[in-house]
Amino acid sequence: MRIVRERTVGHVTLLDMADSPGLGQGDTIVTDKILSLTQHDRSAILLNLAAVSSLDSYQLGDLIGSRQAAGRAGAALKRLHVQSRVEELLRVMNVATMFEMFDSSASWASATESTRTS
Repeated sequence: MRIVRERTVGHVTLLDMADSPGLGQGDTIVTDKILSLTQHDRSAILLNLAAVSSLDSYQLGDLIGSRQAAGRAGAALKRLHVQSRVEELLRVMNVATMFEMFDSSASWASATESTRTS
């Protein structure tokens, strides 16, 4: 899995993810990016997984590590547009509930904005 684009929608940092050309690499690309974002006071992060069709064990570990890194930093990390095959893997591995899922970045931005102003 790789990050193909980073953008900001309101106060939310949106990371567009895609499949990696090769599987079985022990990189911590997502975790490292989450750590970097939280060090720059970005605490609302959304992973757009629309272009991710599969995950290997290393990539699954990277997703779990990124969620833990975000939690330790007090950041919110959510997922967007998860393909059914990836969703099923997350469910079977019992980690689907670690990440709240949204249908659009705008819906999450408005949800987090209302909690920020409360």
